[in-house]
Amino acid sequence: MKKFTALAIILAITVALCTAVFADGSKLQVNKTTFAAGEPILVTAAGSGTDWVGIQRTEITEGSAGWVYVETVGSGTQFNLLENLRDVNTEFTAGKWTIALVANDNPWSNTAEWIESIEIEITDTSSSSAAELKNKSWDGITVDGTLVSPATGQADVWIKENEVKGEISTINVRGWAFISTAITGFAYTIDGNSAVSSADYIQDRPDVKGQIDQTAEGFNFDIDVSNVGKGAHTIKIFAVDANGELVDTTFELPFTQEKEAAAPENPGTADASVIAVAAVACVALAGVVVAKKVK
Repeated sequence: MKKFTALAIILAITVALCTAVFADGSKLQVNKTTFAAGEPILVTAAGSGTDWVGIQRTEITEGSAGWVYVETVGSGTQFNLLENLRDVNTEFTAGKWTIALVANDNPWSNTAEWIESIEIEITDTSSSSAAELKNKSWDGITVDGTLVSPATGQADVWIKENEVKGEISTINVRGWAFISTAITGFAYTIDGNSAVSSADYIQDRPDVKGQIDQTAEGFNFDIDVSNVGKGAHTIKIFAVDANGELVDTTFELPFTQEKEAAAPENPGTADASVIAVAAVACVALAGVVVAKKVK
């Protein structure tokens, strides 16, 4: 009886893991719904076996523009959809697109077997209203409280011949920019991922306004890099124009993180042995992946 009860508990955990949903009850998530052309589309899907994620223009129903099995990228793991797609047959240009989680190798056209879907929009960056960069200066780079670039400024010159590396938690960047509209904020990206933007990154620089222009603004803000993972990374800094568009300031900061990223918290049971058994059971239940169908 005890063995039966134990097996029943493991089976229940297995089913729960294999059919996991996110905190909001969904099984498909996208980091946002509007993307610039070429921008990474970060997707998280919960599924097993031959469940797959695909993308296609919303008005097209006959087949996907590309697809990937959930098991290939990992159930519940965030991944860059465009970099993991198979059988891509189009360019992901401006327009409305649908991302769908499809059950059991069913074709895209069988919408009744879509577990969940999300509509996104890709915007045309070729006609961006971003302003023109007129002047700028990158004054300093500080790593975990220590200024590593020269106190005299010109951090953009220094970084071309020097290296930023170590077990880094925070990088501070300081400088100023002058563009053809008012600056409403500054922003940064890490490895080309979604931009982090804030008006709070602006630092008032009366000296710059007096010598350059009254619309010039300084920036001085910290960037948390404690969890980017070991290896080479690149920070890029932007000004935000009066229309909310990003203006490339040409400031790029390559760095090498030597600290391991923190392991994600386990949202389920703390019993690692039960999780391991359940994971093996998931694989067993999934079986052998059948030959790929036309999607």
